[in-house]
Amino acid sequence: MNYLKSILLFTALVTLLGSCRDTSDPQDRDELSYLHQTWKHSDEEDTEGRLIYRNADYKFPTTKDRQTFTFTENDVQVSVIKNNKLTQYKGSYTVVMNGNSVKELTINYTEAGQRIPTVLRYEVLILAKDALILKSL
Repeated sequence: MNYLKSILLFTALVTLLGSCRDTSDPQDRDELSYLHQTWKHSDEEDTEGRLIYRNADYKFPTTKDRQTFTFTENDVQVSVIKNNKLTQYKGSYTVVMNGNSVKELTINYTEAGQRIPTVLRYEVLILAKDALILKSL
């Protein structure tokens, strides 16, 4: 009798574990979840009007300071380089979605002493786990 209970328990456990697998199509993933990380400007890769950003794990060819966006669900941290000095500002952002795809990104932040916030508007050409490609609007 214990043997039969063990087999039934094992079968139930295997069935339960099998049902926990994620079988969703990667295409169904909401692109917005990829945005929530740190992106560094890879100006070496920029081409005609396209701004290339790589995630923080990317191995850049040089160690120079780079413009950086760090997105969370609630805000964005913007790193700006002026006069060879890197300064960080907290800001906000909005996105325009088309289904699961991010189509536009707007970033707002205010520098010290600035009355009117800086507004950066982009068309999102590519948003993936390791690449963010933007076009200024």
